[in-house]
Amino acid sequence: MTRVGQDCQLIVCGDTKQSDFDPKREKSGFAQLLEIAKNLPKWFDITTFRPQDIVRSAFVKDFIIEVDRVIP
Repeated sequence: MTRVGQDCQLIVCGDTKQSDFDPKREKSGFAQLLEIAKNLPKWFDITTFRPQDIVRSAFVKDFIIEVDRVIP
């Protein structure tokens, strides 16, 4: 982030629910980045996709909705 120059555009994609880190020992900086970005609306636009935006398949949509219900 500290290397972004004038008139540059940076696109970051991620999912706070997906990580390869062991949550007991490590944590991703992505959630922290989102919190910082929320406090800087002049510089960041945040798009949040929800289960109703899923177009891969009905199975995937239903599965994600159920996961969100069971594991908040």
